[in-house]
Amino acid sequence: MKESEKARLRGRGQLLEPTVRLGRQGVSAEFLSELNRCLDQAELVKIKFGEFKQQRKILAPQIASQSNSALVGMVGHTALFFRRGKLSVSRGEQTRTNSVVSKPGMFLSQGSSPCPALEEA
Repeated sequence: MKESEKARLRGRGQLLEPTVRLGRQGVSAEFLSELNRCLDQAELVKIKFGEFKQQRKILAPQIASQSNSALVGMVGHTALFFRRGKLSVSRGEQTRTNSVVSKPGMFLSQGSSPCPALEEA
């Protein structure tokens, strides 16, 4: 991933609230499952390190490799991850195959979550 693309994604990430929190259980199967679900739906996900704050510099690259995502940036106790959505080519144009379609410049309203599974919790 080019630095210019990372910079653009970090800019978008500034407007996001943390979607997933890393808690006491650490990088568990449930945590990775939830992260993968959110990445599938939103592509760009911000993680807050509630616990393991001292280990965040070690854990963030491990989380990226385990979720097949790219670590875009880290600021304070948050990290930003990106995984490109599944694309299908139809009639010469690209369309997303997952249920959530995001357009460049489209931002979520305050308090909304790109990952419906988090709204239930």
